[in-house]
Amino acid sequence: ASTSRASLKRAAASDGHENNERTPKRLRVEKEFVQYEESGPAGHPFDGNIVADPDYFLDSGVAWAIKWEFTRLSARREIKVTPELLANLQGSHTRVAASLRRIVNPPNLDGASSSKSMHPWHARELAVTAPWEELDREDKAWEEGNDEGIGLKAKDGWYGGKVQFSTTLTWDKSRRQFEMQLNAPTLGKSTHFGRAFHSHSCITVRIAKDALKHPDLKVYLKQRHRFFGRDFYVLDASTEKVTLVDSKARRPRHNPATERPEEAQGIRWMLNYLNPMDQNMTQSVSKWRARFQLYFSDTVPGFRLPYDRLEEQDDIELPHGPGKCPAEKVLTDGCGRISAEALKSIQVNLKLERPMSAVQIRFYGAKGMALSMLPPGYEDPLPKDVVLRPSQIKIQHDQRYRYDEAKLTIDIVRPAKVSVPARLSAETIQILSHNGVPTSVFLDLQKK
Repeated sequence: ASTSRASLKRAAASDGHENNERTPKRLRVEKEFVQYEESGPAGHPFDGNIVADPDYFLDSGVAWAIKWEFTRLSARREIKVTPELLANLQGSHTRVAASLRRIVNPPNLDGASSSKSMHPWHARELAVTAPWEELDREDKAWEEGNDEGIGLKAKDGWYGGKVQFSTTLTWDKSRRQFEMQLNAPTLGKSTHFGRAFHSHSCITVRIAKDALKHPDLKVYLKQRHRFFGRDFYVLDASTEKVTLVDSKARRPRHNPATERPEEAQGIRWMLNYLNPMDQNMTQSVSKWRARFQLYFSDTVPGFRLPYDRLEEQDDIELPHGPGKCPAEKVLTDGCGRISAEALKSIQVNLKLERPMSAVQIRFYGAKGMALSMLPPGYEDPLPKDVVLRPSQIKIQHDQRYRYDEAKLTIDIVRPAKVSVPARLSAETIQILSHNGVPTSVFLDLQKK
C-alpha cells in the first residue's frame, strides 16, 4: 500500500526509468518486506490483526466458509455456542447454509422467528448469487486432489474460483480502532488466483472513506490478518481496495520439494510463485507490484498449452534512436499470435458458435491480444501454437514452475466478436489502406 492517504495506488513509473540497479527505494522495500513477512515467528504470541478466529471453531469440523457466514450473521447479537450448535454447523455448505439463519435466529417461545421474514423476491435474488453449491464443488475437487479447479479437466467444463469473499474496513471512532466487517460471500466471475488456490484463499477488503483518511492505515494493512486459523497478507492494492491472500494456500498436486527453506516464512513462497522479484529486477518497484493484478482479472480458462509449444518472437519496430523503442513505434505492441488449432480448441471449450480471429488473453505472465496465425504453407518454418512478444511479457517466472498447469493455461479475457452496424476508425482505415485496400473502397463506403 502506498503512503498516500488519498489513494492506495501510486502512479506507475515510466519504463524509461527501469534499470537493473538496486536503488535506495528497492533496498528499502526489500528490507521492509523481510520485516513484514517475519513478524510473529513460530512459538511467539500472534501479533497480527485477529479479524475473526473464535476458539470454539478450533478442530470443530465446520467448513471455513460456514465459519465465515455464521460469524457474519451472529455479529449483531450474542449467541451461546454449544456442542449441539457446532454439530448443526457440520456438513456440506449447501445443507448447513439452508438452515443457518434459523440456527442464528431461533424461533421465540411463541414459535415466531426472532428475525424478519424475507420477501420471496429477495429470497430468489439471493439464491441466484448463493455460493454454497459452488463451494461444495470446489471442496470436492480439493479433496479428490485432481486439480479440477484450474479448469479444462472436468467433463462438464466446470472450473473454480467463482466465489468472492470480501470485508469492509472502517474506523470505529468510539473504540479508536480499525474494524473489519465480514460481507456475505457471493457467486461471481472467476479469477486465475481463485482457480489456482481455491476461492477462499483470496479476500477483497473495501476501505471506507473514514478509514482511508486515517494516518495509521498503512501500518494496519501491513500486519498479518487472521481469519479462522489462516493468515492473510496484502498482495495487491488499488484505490479504496486491497487484496488479501492466504500465504499457505497450495494446490492439491503441489510438490513441497519445489519450495526452498527460506520460503517457509510468511508470504515469500507465494511471491516467488506469482511474481519473483529476483527474476524481474529490470522493473521499477511500482510496476513489479502492479503486475499482481494479472492474477485477479475476470477470466475463464480457454486452453492448456504444453510448455514446448510456446515461443517468443521479437516485436516489429519502426526505426528509432538508441535505447528502448518508444511504445508508439512498436507495431506489435501487446499483440502476439496463436495457432488456428488453439483458437478452435478455445471455441469448443467456451462453447462459442463462430470461430475467432483474435482473442484477449492472460498467459504465462503475459497479457494482451493474440491474433490467428496464417494457415499452413504461408510460413516456413511454422511457428509454435502461441507466440509471445517482449511487449506482452510482464512477469518472468521461476523456472521451477515452467510446467505448472495453471501457468500454462491460456486465460481468456474476451474473445473477438463482430458488431454490426459498425464504424471504421481512422486508425483502422490507415491499417487497411497500408495493407492494400484501395482508396475507392473507403470512398464508396463513405457515400453509403
